[in-house]
Amino acid sequence: MALTDGGTAVIVSGIGPPLRITLAGTVLAGDPIGYSAGWVRADDDSIPASMIAGQSGFSGSKINAYQAAKIHSGRITDCAENDDVYLSATAGRYSATVATRGQKIGKAINATELIVAPKLAEQSGSIYMGSSLIYAAFDPANKYFYVLNTQAGGDSPKGMLLDVDVLTGTSGFRQGALQIQIDRASGQDFTATWDGNPDCGLKILANNRAANAVDRGAVRALDIQARNRGTNVVWVNGAQINARNDSGKTADTLRVLQLIAENYGTVETDIIGLDIAMLSENDTGSPNKVGILIRNIDQSAMAAVQDIIKISHTSTNGFTNLFNFAGASGEGIATGSLQNSDNVDIKCDARITLVWNGSTFYLPAYNTVQ
Repeated sequence: MALTDGGTAVIVSGIGPPLRITLAGTVLAGDPIGYSAGWVRADDDSIPASMIAGQSGFSGSKINAYQAAKIHSGRITDCAENDDVYLSATAGRYSATVATRGQKIGKAINATELIVAPKLAEQSGSIYMGSSLIYAAFDPANKYFYVLNTQAGGDSPKGMLLDVDVLTGTSGFRQGALQIQIDRASGQDFTATWDGNPDCGLKILANNRAANAVDRGAVRALDIQARNRGTNVVWVNGAQINARNDSGKTADTLRVLQLIAENYGTVETDIIGLDIAMLSENDTGSPNKVGILIRNIDQSAMAAVQDIIKISHTSTNGFTNLFNFAGASGEGIATGSLQNSDNVDIKCDARITLVWNGSTFYLPAYNTVQ
């Protein structure tokens, strides 16, 4: 069966801000409307649709209208998911078939509900933003929302900008400018044939498919900066990642962060699993500068953490060096011998500096093995 429009007022959820307009004729909530000596019901013979009426009214009434909206159940019947929706030749109605002009204005998302955007959604439920290369699309068939932004790179272009301005108060904006939630509800259990893949809250893919010249181009999947541009803050934290297993629940493994450097081609210089760059250009506050801080903050008298650092491998050759002190100085190692607390000489080729409870100690190092 094809779409049937009962022509009754219906609940409308606007997509985007409402526009306040004055009607020049009777309109019901959910009607496609256009401008012809005033805002009236649109029809495919003479008055193209520009917006959707968010409220009912008559000539002279001021109502909210939307460039894009969801038409809720109560008016439309007999649709199939992803059906194209056209403006009807009957004023203020929707149709499943092309009329005189054939203005496509939306898509059916199920048997009784529509997503419509008369002037912006010309194909596949797309909303064009000044160019056919920059648009947002509702894709009911594949069940996702798609955004395409095609433009040259530079310092200013952005694919999408979410700008939240926080007002004065006693609380931080701790739920985030952007919050992504994915939930597997009780009863929606993984089956015995689980494929081994997790539910993923955020996936970012940055691909280079270009044939760049030698030593040209780069790709980065994630760029995060926390920055203090004001006067005082207690702390600045680039990122906090938390892996949690709730009380009474069971997990085989709890891992906060897994980093994988994966190469199947040619890497000319370095493959590095973790690169930490320290850059402190002002020491006015005399801070302690630490490259890696590992803490056990357990408060419930649990057993000690067994290993601060554990080195393991499943490859054929494993690792060559435990440490590589790359510089001639300033790396925490220096040439020379040692003495113990009884002033007894300890012959060695170099000494490694470490601190224990505020006091300096040394480990001997040798440059020859038997």
